[in-house]
Amino acid sequence: MAGITGEDSPGGLFGGGSGDATTTATAEQSQIAAAASETAAAASATTASTKASEAASSATGASSSASTATTQAGTATTKAGEASTSASSAATAQAAAEAAKDQALAAFDNFDDKYLGAKAADPTTDNDGDPLQSGMLYYNTTNDVMKVYTGSAWVAAYVSGGGFALLTGATFTGDISAPNFTGNITSTSTGVTQASGTNDTSISTTAFAVTEANNAAVAMAIALG
Repeated sequence: MAGITGEDSPGGLFGGGSGDATTTATAEQSQIAAAASETAAAASATTASTKASEAASSATGASSSASTATTQAGTATTKAGEASTSASSAATAQAAAEAAKDQALAAFDNFDDKYLGAKAADPTTDNDGDPLQSGMLYYNTTNDVMKVYTGSAWVAAYVSGGGFALLTGATFTGDISAPNFTGNITSTSTGVTQASGTNDTSISTTAFAVTEANNAAVAMAIALG
């Protein structure tokens, strides 16, 4: 019977043969798996780094957004305060305008109660239909004269200065007549002096001057003739 050598033995006399091939294959597979795991780990590390960077960017963006939101909230608060102040100012201005309007209306009503306007005849009541009061005025369009109410009658509010001589320095032409007067009147053309106290004096002259500064009665009574 032939002897069995180590090569022919299934297990080999010293453990060689197919068992070594299996071990080698397993080692290679382990190396391949290890390399694949290393590659996967590296990829995972890269992905993790990328995600960490993205997270950091997101955090920065969130922080910036939060800061912007805080700034905008502060601006909104400021604008709200300004709007409130403007509203208060507007309300104050409106109240002042209404008060001014009321004052204007009251002043107009008071003026309307004093000056009754232009009328063709003496009114018997004021513009509101109330009784007349002393001091009321109106313009008479028939006689073209301003009138004032004395409390019982309408009279001319003023006397026109037209047709009256000045107190001093007045010069007259033609005949003049005067009632009682105090002082002297001198005719510059004839040199005639009319004595004080003469009644109903009539002097015929072409140039006549009042020389008494205090002769108010004569100046106001003598009309240009």
